Amino acid sequence: MKTAITTILISLAIGVSAPLAIGTGTAFAEGPAAAAATQAPATESANPPAGAAAMTGDQKKVISQACSQQANEAGLHGKDRQKFRTACKRNGGKVVAKSAPKAS
Repeated sequence: MKTAITTILISLAIGVSAPLAIGTGTAFAEGPAAAAATQAPATESANPPAGAAAMTGDQKKVISQACSQQANEAGLHGKDRQKFRTACKRNGGKVVAKSAPKAS
């Protein structure tokens, strides 16, 4: 009787621990998202946007700050500010000429 109980307990322990061990192993495996993240810089450097490769992070920061300052001076908020800053940064931080209002 004692060996039957021991056999059942060993079978139960193996039955529970095997799937847990397999599940734990997959938790530490590198998934497709992590693999794609490591490959992303190679594809981006192969086809950089025009002019972006020549700019450093500090130059981009200066341009962004200049555009923010211009938006502050113009009193822009919300979507208007977002559109202005996007156009300004694309123009290298220079003042973006506003288009004349459409005649109705």
